[in-house]
Amino acid sequence: IQTHMLDRALNGIRMSPVPADVRKLFYKVKKVQGTDIARTFCGLNDVRNIAPSIEYAKAAGMISQCALSITFSPIHTVEYYTNLALELIQSGADEICIKDMAGIGRPASLGKIVANIKKAHPNVPVQYHSHAGPGLSMASVLEVCKAGCDYIDVSMEPLSWGTGHIDLISVHAMLKDAGFQVPNINMEAYMKVRSMIQELIDDFLGLYISPQNRLMNSLLIAPGLPGGMMGSLMADLETNLESINKYKEKNNLPPMTQDQLLIKLFDEVAYVWPRVGYPP
Repeated sequence: IQTHMLDRALNGIRMSPVPADVRKLFYKVKKVQGTDIARTFCGLNDVRNIAPSIEYAKAAGMISQCALSITFSPIHTVEYYTNLALELIQSGADEICIKDMAGIGRPASLGKIVANIKKAHPNVPVQYHSHAGPGLSMASVLEVCKAGCDYIDVSMEPLSWGTGHIDLISVHAMLKDAGFQVPNINMEAYMKVRSMIQELIDDFLGLYISPQNRLMNSLLIAPGLPGGMMGSLMADLETNLESINKYKEKNNLPPMTQDQLLIKLFDEVAYVWPRVGYPP
């Protein structure tokens, strides 16, 4: 079993830049702690931001897996992502991750990207990561696997689906039916882990997880908001909605529903996103 960590390039594991010496030490410490693979991504898909992490990870004895941050826009084409992957491999990446963090990558296009990478570098492992919310991920898994993808990120009940990842059992059944050789699932172990997670949710973890996180929502296809941020975003929207409706009540205006506020958010994303260059 190989363990992963997620690295935000120049930001390390923070949301703001981290000095180079700290990031170098960070990799060494994580390797000693047992982390095998460093998955590095840059939200701007800028290789200049990722390259130092490749160097630091490999110097620490880790596998450097570099991510393509997937979105869908006029500039994020199959050719764009193919060239990005080839540039990352040329910079020293050991593996490539197709990081479909919003789950809006179009299945056919993702399959073509993987096929292009495998054609150029057949020995470089490719891993597909997605979030289930918009509902495209199962089709995407089938397409990337047919194109030669080596690994698929999955989750399990009660944390799968919704803003999380697709479920292990569903992916297993689909790939087995498609003719792929997949190992049998140890259902006894699966149910044991499932029960442990459910106990944590019932104990305290559920206080921090909105029930809406389990829901699928095709409305997410248009704005392309990452699944990993939807939980905190929805919590923020609820707080904002409460404040907005207090103002409306005070001024004898009709209250706003959460759906109406969400549509306003999506409209704002549609307005701003192209004006800042379609960042993933």
